[in-house]
Amino acid sequence: MNRRKWLARFGASFVIIGVVLMYETYQALSGRLVVAPWQTVMYAAGSACALALGMLGVRERHRRDDGE
Repeated sequence: MNRRKWLARFGASFVIIGVVLMYETYQALSGRLVVAPWQTVMYAAGSACALALGMLGVRERHRRDDGE
């Protein structure tokens, strides 16, 4: 399975994971979730990566291939 099909198939899942990680980051920064500072950074980085992959997946899903 090539990258484009893979991103198109799992794009929505990456968006959901990104939103959950963003919520966990918010919880950690507001003090409701007690974690180490490096974990907060990892939540934020993971959220950014997952959302970026999710947006790429949505783009691939809705891409028009006029040549086919």
